[in-house]
Amino acid sequence: MNKSGVEEPLYLYNFDNLFDIADTFIADYFNGRKLKYINDTEIEMEKFYNECLNISFIESYYRTFGISPSKLLYISISPLFNSLFSYMDKIIESGKNNSVEKNNVSNSPKFVLIAGHDNSLGLNDLFLKHEFGLDFDRAVYSHSHAYELWKNESDNKYYIRYLVNQKQKFELEYEKFKEKVKSKLYSSEKIEEICNSNQK
Repeated sequence: MNKSGVEEPLYLYNFDNLFDIADTFIADYFNGRKLKYINDTEIEMEKFYNECLNISFIESYYRTFGISPSKLLYISISPLFNSLFSYMDKIIESGKNNSVEKNNVSNSPKFVLIAGHDNSLGLNDLFLKHEFGLDFDRAVYSHSHAYELWKNESDNKYYIRYLVNQKQKFELEYEKFKEKVKSKLYSSEKIEEICNSNQK
């Protein structure tokens, strides 16, 4: 932390440095050096690198696109949820029609895999924390986040389950979840408009 040659608080104001610090701590942690506190301090390491990452990845979007942080979260998660609902709606519709199409993988796949960085997963969880009060669970090495669609035969309604590393975080009625989330999302046209206006 002293490599910058400046006072320590000033060093921490540099977002690139914050990201480097967090990455270093994560690498150490998964290499077997699971330090609970930063040496010679009472600062909890996990809390510190979480804060570093929260600040740095939000700022990195702002610096790249010039978009205010209040809009960044919704711009970032909108494509994910719009795609998610598109797939799930097709599954539900094909089930209602009892059509052959429900077995057509190209139109209604049963499993969709998206690989991403901790930034993407972190924004997903920040959104769920902000809108649904879900505990924030920082994505670390080899995390898996899953949205599952289930049909309850007793009430004939669909439900969505969210799992992190195969542990269920919530189960909500699908239509209610979708309605609330969709009310916050930006269309692809809106995202393009915002991004283009900030690049001029």
